[in-house]
Amino acid sequence: MSFFFLLFSLFFFFFSFFLKKNLLLDEENFILDDEVGEKSHGMKLKESMKKASEKKLLEGYSIFVTENVKHARETIQEIVVCAGGKVFFFFFSEFSLILLILLF
Repeated sequence: MSFFFLLFSLFFFFFSFFLKKNLLLDEENFILDDEVGEKSHGMKLKESMKKASEKKLLEGYSIFVTENVKHARETIQEIVVCAGGKVFFFFFSEFSLILLILLF
């Protein structure tokens, strides 16, 4: 336990020092490079990073979460909102199904 505390304290000290002195390195110079993964998935990491910075993945989308979702609703909500989407929790009943059909 004391080893990890020492390691964390050391990391925190150096990070604080570099942050105060404005000596942090620009992460743009250290972009992940994975030619094998890019080839096997048919994509380019630089292009994906550029697209991700221009527009959020779920921007403009509404996600309806029903009562059958097995994961925590709060977790799903955080993920969708971070990706730019809107979350609606929906519990089916005869009335709600008619209302949903009328709205769309």
